[in-house]
Amino acid sequence: MSFKSTFGFKKGFASIYALVIALSISLVVISSLHISYQRKEDALALHIHSQSKLYISSLKDMALLCLRKYDLNTCATNTLSLSPHFTGSYFVNRLDSKSLLLDIVIESKSPLSTHNLRTIKRFILKDEDGKLTT
Repeated sequence: MSFKSTFGFKKGFASIYALVIALSISLVVISSLHISYQRKEDALALHIHSQSKLYISSLKDMALLCLRKYDLNTCATNTLSLSPHFTGSYFVNRLDSKSLLLDIVIESKSPLSTHNLRTIKRFILKDEDGKLTT
């Protein structure tokens, strides 16, 4: 009788041990999939941020060219579709008689999620003798 009791205990212990191993393997697989997805999301966010910095530089140059060629009323705001995934806007406001405020917004939709990623940059432009400088 005692032999059956010991054998039953070993059988139950083996089942619990197998269950713990299966759960451990499942958790490792789920964790690695999550980390893999997170790495893709982080790499994409880094790429979007780098591309946004380049677009900010281009939009700043466009705003300065517009302000030099036209006036503030004509160049106060502009929105451009920069690529299928990026939209850029700039807004120019007068701070005082010698300064302008240039706000640039680059927006992108992440293809891996539903999040909109935005990069915003603000510049103060000095108007010295009809010449704009940053």
